[in-house]
Amino acid sequence: MLGVLGSSCRVLRPTKRPWKKCFVVIPFITLLFIVGCPTGPATDISDAWRKTLANDIDGLLRGGDIASANWRTVGKNFQGQVDDLASQIPDDIEAIIKGDLNQTIIRAEATATKQYMCGVDFTRDRVKSDLTEMKNYILSRDAGDDGIKRTPHICQSNPTSIDMTLPPEKRNVLEFYGYNFDTADQLRVLLEEQDGSTQDLSNKFNDAPDHYTRTLNLGGGKVAISRTATRFRLLWGGEERKSVAIVQPEPVDLVVKDVTFTPNPPQAGRDVKVTVLVRNNGTGEAGKFRVGWQSGETGEDVETIAKPQPIPGLKAGEEASVEFHHTFATSTREIPYDTVATADISNEVDEAGPQAEANNAKPAPTIVLPRLANATVTFTDVTVDNDTDPHGNGEMWLDFQVNGRSLRWPNTGTIKVDDGQTYPINRAITIPLTDQQPLVISARGTDDDDPFDDDPMGSREWRFERGRPVEPSWEWGSHQQHEYGIRSNECDSYCFTLRYSIKITYEPSDQPKVLGVQAIPYPPPLRQPVTVVIRALDQYTQQPVDGEVSIFNPGTGVSTFRTNTEFTFTFTPKRVNVGDGGGGGTGCAASRACSRTAGDGEDQQSDVEPASTELEPAAEVIYPSGTVRATGYEGTTPIDFGFP
Repeated sequence: MLGVLGSSCRVLRPTKRPWKKCFVVIPFITLLFIVGCPTGPATDISDAWRKTLANDIDGLLRGGDIASANWRTVGKNFQGQVDDLASQIPDDIEAIIKGDLNQTIIRAEATATKQYMCGVDFTRDRVKSDLTEMKNYILSRDAGDDGIKRTPHICQSNPTSIDMTLPPEKRNVLEFYGYNFDTADQLRVLLEEQDGSTQDLSNKFNDAPDHYTRTLNLGGGKVAISRTATRFRLLWGGEERKSVAIVQPEPVDLVVKDVTFTPNPPQAGRDVKVTVLVRNNGTGEAGKFRVGWQSGETGEDVETIAKPQPIPGLKAGEEASVEFHHTFATSTREIPYDTVATADISNEVDEAGPQAEANNAKPAPTIVLPRLANATVTFTDVTVDNDTDPHGNGEMWLDFQVNGRSLRWPNTGTIKVDDGQTYPINRAITIPLTDQQPLVISARGTDDDDPFDDDPMGSREWRFERGRPVEPSWEWGSHQQHEYGIRSNECDSYCFTLRYSIKITYEPSDQPKVLGVQAIPYPPPLRQPVTVVIRALDQYTQQPVDGEVSIFNPGTGVSTFRTNTEFTFTFTPKRVNVGDGGGGGTGCAASRACSRTAGDGEDQQSDVEPASTELEPAAEVIYPSGTVRATGYEGTTPIDFGFP
């Protein structure tokens, strides 16, 4: 309240009524006292105006016109009553009363605008409160000099709560509605977190406040509301006057569950598919977001090396996967890479607190193998220089190896040979290897001198290694034709001359490569049961590939088995006469596993049974054949049983 309404006589104080400078006129008193101006504070001897105005205010409070459509008229009438008593009211007190009264009228009128959200009853209560304060001020002789103390009052907020599930543009403003906001120098707003900590946002109020509304700007990044924020608190004078709850969505927790590489491990210089599996471990639904994968290569840009892949959304407990394709730089050695997969790499989803954001990334270290090549060594033919048999034709066979993988020609038994004759082989071995691995080829010839000991016809090894060739033609890579004589102590000069070619290819392929048949014994014998395993391996990774094995036996038809699983089988060839159409029209032209035993100008023997049996002239043999259809691979791959 204002200070004491003390002396109504002010010493030498200029007023609009000069006659008050030296005395006070008290109406309705028959005797006129002329009082000289004292040197100290004067005492007001008339309180009639106080009682009159207080009674008038009581009339307003009892009436029904406050904050109504007639309020302006009623308020102006009351202002007129104050003017009528102006001669009795000290000037400074009159100015305060008129200022406060005018503000009360104007404030009540302003609340009639469409923006005001508090309602008539709230406004009426505020006007009554101001009028009561004015009455108390008028009647008090101990009031201060600053008039009515207008206390802010809050009726509601808009919105009543901040719903964080709405898009940002739908929750960018928080408005408080009430009364006397413009006089509240201590009006503050705080943003409170779960742990009780607060952030003062009072400087985020709009720059042009009015007395009945305050607007807090939340949009445009001005106020960051975290997933742990709980409410806004509006305070005045240190006391909380309004609380606005923050409705947080159900917690979302995006994690990378798994990262897989195909092939695994990856090979340098070859496309690798990276599959990233993402899961929502939270209880709320995640909107759209992107998943990133970084290869760990120096100087990479995640946006260009591995473009983030989108996921349209994930409900609680759901999983989804995305794929990336990448080619690691060619290398000559195994290189470890610290790859990383990240869910919500662009922070599009507001997750449940710092911990949930911290588990978005998953390290996925891998070893990248050097570039792989397919090395195919084709043994084309052999010329017999000395069959080591002085009494007639020799009976020989050849054993080949390429980096430890074996091949025998013929597959079983022997082949009759003569000095100076050339015999086609046309058998090949294909192996995967890196271009830093040496290619090692070996050949050994043997003459069957039954019933005596076999005669060695010599052996030789060739090593092709990048950068360290024994001779220029032995450099690692493709070679059209190699021709080498092989000797032993059994021959005066060379025993035989072998010819082969090498082809190196880098064309990547996901076709499985059947590397061989594991059997007891190997190669599988004919016409007797044998335990066999068909090993289907990826030609790059050399990892087992699951699939279906189909074996065609000319005598019994097709049987099916699984790859990399033992089964018992009897391989049974079928002999047909040339040109008789036997075997259902299947002959040498229809099957790659077919060997002519006559008609090629040579007296050949093909020993296709466990015990050597020479076939009749003008006959051909159809051998068992097979294919593998591997799961996840296109087409089929033929099985090399090692039959002619």
